[in-house]
Amino acid sequence: MIRFVEKPNAETAERYLASGRHLWNAGIFCLTARRLLAELDAHLPATGSAVREIARDPDAAKTLYPTLPSVSFDHGVMEKATGIVAVPAAVGWDDIGSWAALTAVRGVDATGNTIVGPVLVIDGTGNVVVSDDTLIATVGVSDVVVVKAGDAILVVRKDQAQRVREVIEALSARGLARYL
Repeated sequence: MIRFVEKPNAETAERYLASGRHLWNAGIFCLTARRLLAELDAHLPATGSAVREIARDPDAAKTLYPTLPSVSFDHGVMEKATGIVAVPAAVGWDDIGSWAALTAVRGVDATGNTIVGPVLVIDGTGNVVVSDDTLIATVGVSDVVVVKAGDAILVVRKDQAQRVREVIEALSARGLARYL
């Protein structure tokens, strides 16, 4: 049977790996807009409807997006889709699953930091500092991630960067979804 399984538990993943009959999902999907909308309509109808509304009126995204179910495309659509095909490929790809992983894609500057946007790092190394429009300056800190996007700022130790989901859950629980 051909099917898509998103993030199997450790025991299942080990079994898949040992069998040699499974492919690893790189999260790269190719489909027409018509097929995408059909799959959304079938499996995430509120999202399908919102996508159509946003296509007609992009400003609607501000009010519609926070009302949509918090489910990944992989779980919400791909695990339920039929008629899918996997194409084996060896490509240069990296799962940017956390801000700390940005270094693998962007590299580091002469001081050993990964910076994007208006950023100044003094006496620090191993940092990932990203700003969309506001100057961020760090002094004497190393191995931290600082991200400024819109009206939100994230500061986390690099070794804890995978915990961003906890921030998202806490913001949602506190009714602060506007920051997401």
